[in-house]
Amino acid sequence: MGFYNDVERREAICNSQSVIPRRTWTLTWEDLRPFLNEDLSPSEMDSLSIFIQMLENPELAAQQEAARNFAEQNWSPEELKNWRLEGGLSEIDKDVWRAFWYKYNILHIFKQDDNTPTAVDNDIDLDEILIYFPGLEDIVTALVNNHIPFEEDGGYDLKEDGVIIASAAIKIKNENIVIDEFDDETKSIFESHGFKAYTPATFNISEFKR
Repeated sequence: MGFYNDVERREAICNSQSVIPRRTWTLTWEDLRPFLNEDLSPSEMDSLSIFIQMLENPELAAQQEAARNFAEQNWSPEELKNWRLEGGLSEIDKDVWRAFWYKYNILHIFKQDDNTPTAVDNDIDLDEILIYFPGLEDIVTALVNNHIPFEEDGGYDLKEDGVIIASAAIKIKNENIVIDEFDDETKSIFESHGFKAYTPATFNISEFKR
């Protein structure tokens, strides 16, 4: 989904090999409003104010120390562990999105437990779920790696008046999209009921990215 691509782009920038360490800082419209609306007052704790403070101390070591101190003073150890964006979401609330970037801006600057924090928390065990999709392993792997949510237990039955009229191995969550080694008749049934039906030959992960 689009918001995962936003995260991955920033992760790629931060993890790129460069003589000068690269960092990102993301601002939402809500972060800018207090600076553009005279009826609102900016806070020293908002993202733009913190960003300005970081710019006043451009040395990486100083920024890392400031970020670590800020995090330890404002978030509990449990909050620092559970800051990542949940994997497999098809949509996200704007307040959750803003809160995520607020923490990400601070926490990606320094390393936790000697490992750069991973922004997306994806609990899917790929090796475990692949056993449910024999012959479709490459497709399942592509869906997981691109955070496209689907029914992980495998199998979807299209019913009419309580009777199964067609089945598919993969169904994308919250979408009328199915994937399988369909014969022409089964594919036609799904399509006549408003589904997009893909086979391994017609599947292209780029069509699923948003």
